[in-house]
Amino acid sequence: MPVTDALSRRPRVLPPTLPLVRVGQLARGLFLADSPLYLASHWRLGRSFPCVAPLLQHCPWCAGAEKREHAYIPILLGHVGYKPTRELLELPPHVFPENPRLYGLCFSASRRSKRATVIMTIEPRPPNVSAPPPPIGSDQVLRTLAKVYALPDPAAYETENEWLLALEIRTRSPDYSPGRHNAKAALP
Repeated sequence: MPVTDALSRRPRVLPPTLPLVRVGQLARGLFLADSPLYLASHWRLGRSFPCVAPLLQHCPWCAGAEKREHAYIPILLGHVGYKPTRELLELPPHVFPENPRLYGLCFSASRRSKRATVIMTIEPRPPNVSAPPPPIGSDQVLRTLAKVYALPDPAAYETENEWLLALEIRTRSPDYSPGRHNAKAALP
């Protein structure tokens, strides 16, 4: 390929990922997926490391670190006086019902302190609230989690096998350490 052709091609632009939020005192919004995506993490060296066993059939951290379960679901978060924003909400799995069909339902989640149990209520969308935007797929959730844990972006690879290989290489690297979570401050 001539150099001029290579310079004139624009790189593939990847869609943005969702901001990750955790429940502070109170969060209200609308679910943008039918069910959450579940991912465990390990607490090591003062940081969360993702449990990659479901993807790679093995995890370098399972043997030596505590495992914590997390549920992630895309939401439309309402802030009083601001335009609603699409975000990824992290919650403990126990707050979700079995076999949920959550898309378009409203929620209210709260906790009294950082370590307190999250309390969540789910209710139908009121008639005065407009129809929800299109659902957000699990691929967008996976891309956001890859960014949070400093892992390869699945959208940057042609096939799932290429991405899984890049993921394995990254997590087996002796100098791999996920960056600190870049989550927004806890919601008011």
